[in-house]
Amino acid sequence: MSSAPNLPTLAKSVTTAMTVTINHAICNACGICREVCPEFAIHPKYLEIRHLYEVDPRRCTGCGECLAYCPAPGALIQSA
Repeated sequence: MSSAPNLPTLAKSVTTAMTVTINHAICNACGICREVCPEFAIHPKYLEIRHLYEVDPRRCTGCGECLAYCPAPGALIQSA
């Protein structure tokens, strides 16, 4: 009866999905984030007096592409 050699076990890395949210107090509603989002996860919020945008968490992959183009620092927040 041969025994298997003692091999080190490799810990599985846990990947946490990042998401992006919009801080409406800072957002200037320019829509650039919507234009550059490769997943089409940002869309206008309807029935709002001010033209605001929202992020669909089901489509957002957290890639952060929108962060690089946002002209209002702090309007887009990337979180885990």
